[in-house]
Amino acid sequence: MTQELTRAIAEAYRITEDEMFMQSKKRRLVDARSMLAYVLVKKFGYTHEETADIVQRDRSTVFHMLNNMSNLLLYDEPTKAIYEKIISKVEF
Repeated sequence: MTQELTRAIAEAYRITEDEMFMQSKKRRLVDARSMLAYVLVKKFGYTHEETADIVQRDRSTVFHMLNNMSNLLLYDEPTKAIYEKIISKVEF
């Protein structure tokens, strides 16, 4: 399930799965990682610690990712569209 989700997010952001986990602050990569963290926590009920292990960051970074993605989903239409596309591809 995590691999399927990672693949769907990488495809939506037009990056590779390897790029998603690189130590990079490029906006597209940060948004992809944040989307992964958001979906894992909010839709699949992962803890911050479990999510931190998956996205290869610490749990305080995961907390920050969740806050940023929540704001983007409220106000940014392209991000909302990507989220809906991802959710429709991943089976629950």
